[in-house]
Amino acid sequence: MEDLTFAYYDKTILSHFNLNIKSGDKVLVIGPSGSGKSTLLEIIHGFLMPQSGQVTLEANNKVTNQSLTEFDSVSIIQQDPVIFNETIRFNVSFSNDPSHDQELMKLLDQLNLVEELGAQPLDLMI
Repeated sequence: MEDLTFAYYDKTILSHFNLNIKSGDKVLVIGPSGSGKSTLLEIIHGFLMPQSGQVTLEANNKVTNQSLTEFDSVSIIQQDPVIFNETIRFNVSFSNDPSHDQELMKLLDQLNLVEELGAQPLDLMI
């Protein structure tokens, strides 16, 4: 991103913003509400157009203005997540397939939720 400026009506969200993310980097965008996190990601994905500046991607040593919607390695976690009236297994993996239960249990353990959720936490209905 180079010299990116974006405003909603008369409120400037990003002003002359520059960012270079190298291939393979993982980036976490955090900040208070209204600071421009979602706006930045929507510009990167091509859902919003900046008033000035540009977003370019380098793929296979070729610079392109192609939006990130063409790439499967970029994700957005929405501010208002959807929770289904389903099991924890389904809400975490969008499937009730038990073949990944070991990985899901490891995730719940890393989040210190196994003890809190009780026996068979993956089958717990939300």
